[in-house]
Amino acid sequence: MLGRSDVALEGSRVMPLVANRYEILRPLGSGGMAEVMAAYDTRLGREVAIKLIRAEQLEEPVSRERLLREARAAAALHHPNTVAVYDVGEDDDPFIVMELVEGETLAARLHHHAPLTADESVRIGSALLDALEAAHDRGLVHRDIKPSNVLLSSAGAVKLADFGIAKAIDGTDPNLTMTGQVLGTPRYLSPEQAGGEPATPASDLYSLGAVLYECVAGRPPFDGSSALAVVMAHQRNPVPPLREVAPQVPVAVASTIERALRKDPQERFVDAADMRHSLHAATAAPGAVPAAATVPLAGAGAAATQQLPLEDDADAMTRPAGAGSSQDGSGVGTEDLAHVSGRSGRAGWWLAAGLGLLMVLALVVLPRLGGTGEGPPDGAGEAAEQPEGQVDDAEADGDDPDGQTESDADDPEEQTDSQPEPDTAADALDELIADLARDPRAAGRHGDRLLRELMGLRDEQDEGNRAEDARGVLKDIAAWRTRDHLDPDTARSAVGVLEAIGRPDDPALADVSSLFAEVALDKAEWGRKAKDLLDDLGDLLGEDPEDRPEDAADIIEEIDDWIDKDELDPERGRRAQEVLSAFSGGAR
Repeated sequence: MLGRSDVALEGSRVMPLVANRYEILRPLGSGGMAEVMAAYDTRLGREVAIKLIRAEQLEEPVSRERLLREARAAAALHHPNTVAVYDVGEDDDPFIVMELVEGETLAARLHHHAPLTADESVRIGSALLDALEAAHDRGLVHRDIKPSNVLLSSAGAVKLADFGIAKAIDGTDPNLTMTGQVLGTPRYLSPEQAGGEPATPASDLYSLGAVLYECVAGRPPFDGSSALAVVMAHQRNPVPPLREVAPQVPVAVASTIERALRKDPQERFVDAADMRHSLHAATAAPGAVPAAATVPLAGAGAAATQQLPLEDDADAMTRPAGAGSSQDGSGVGTEDLAHVSGRSGRAGWWLAAGLGLLMVLALVVLPRLGGTGEGPPDGAGEAAEQPEGQVDDAEADGDDPDGQTESDADDPEEQTDSQPEPDTAADALDELIADLARDPRAAGRHGDRLLRELMGLRDEQDEGNRAEDARGVLKDIAAWRTRDHLDPDTARSAVGVLEAIGRPDDPALADVSSLFAEVALDKAEWGRKAKDLLDDLGDLLGEDPEDRPEDAADIIEEIDDWIDKDELDPERGRRAQEVLSAFSGGAR
């Protein structure tokens, strides 16, 4: 059966319906290897982005491997700052179905609005470092950080796209290049990649440094008449001092970017978290960053990824642009998974201070000039109307998040008694964020990242996406606790809140959801196969109800096998089987 209409695609293919499910709507972008279209998921009733190999590339094994590699890498991450993968086809005509991000690429924004403010650049950089930290923690190096692979949603989210040339840090993935070739985009290529050496997490940090340099300076650190000239400059030439190119950039921000661009990987940041902390410290310095500008959305072309023989240019291999067509890539688009705020913390502080002074005048001075003297006028104790984000900024700085009124402050005992207990998952999440924001580092190495993920979760409007994201954060917490990178008390509080958010509406799944949270919290105690069990339970909670009983029975059998091989704690494994047995109707 045909879809809504026959659509002629770039590459001379007609694909009205993909996998008997996705109706092609319109082209979004095209590159040397793949083309991306907006499509309609007839089963779930939503628009998605679908990426297919160009017709002339279908017989190329490398093109197929890159597409499937991208699907595997992106699906393994499941992070608010990466593009979500919904489906993948591996038959004669492979494809990836992704979330559709309504907005533009960073390349498009730079084309129309460069240079960006330091505040906006740091906001984007921090979100990308969150995504890179997650990728590196899972053993992946992206290898192609560039503006056209950064998606900026109209809601303010920042997402890293195109893991098509990502590789495992341990080098176990098959090589996708020919001998003597360098994979990446010349303008943002690290010196070691340019020299043909393996990419490492430090290589991704260099490429991000080059992107941030372009954001604040309006031009990349190196440019030239040919790709080879640019690659050689990255290897040999000193980086032009950023403040000589862009004097408006705060010293601390410039210093962070320049450190990321050092030739020797050992002289860069230890990891993505280290670089993010440096950016945050730079923006926290007095007078470091001006207020953020509101930048309108725009569309533009962008640099293509090149498989670059050292003596010649090669074909482009690209990925996402925004909601419109793009020469460079796969304009993916969507219901956003997260919102990465572009709010200005220092601007909010000054505004809050000014509003506080006005409140003092209202409460103290005005009554003496003829007021009642019995308290503020109606509404004076409530939060004043502010530009978006100012109240949240006060919370993040550790100020009182509850918006106390004058009467609250008069009687400390009454104030304590009147504090409402969180009776919903949303209230509990707000309280957890407020507590964590006071000192994220006290929660451990990943306290800051947990805070950002929780804030992204709070901003997600779609309930289904929010539940899925909550389970993803639970998996992250499990990994952090295994490495002792998160304080146990913080982890316990977060797991309780996230389990409530991630729990499906079906009452039959309540015990499975609780089991999922228990494994996440005590993963190390469950045994070597705890991660596999966690993945299985997460899939069970999110899949089609008709498939759940059969899949629960399959997990029960897996647990038997793991127990027999001493890969799962027997007592805990048997308890998990009891939960799953009840859910699956007793199937064993």
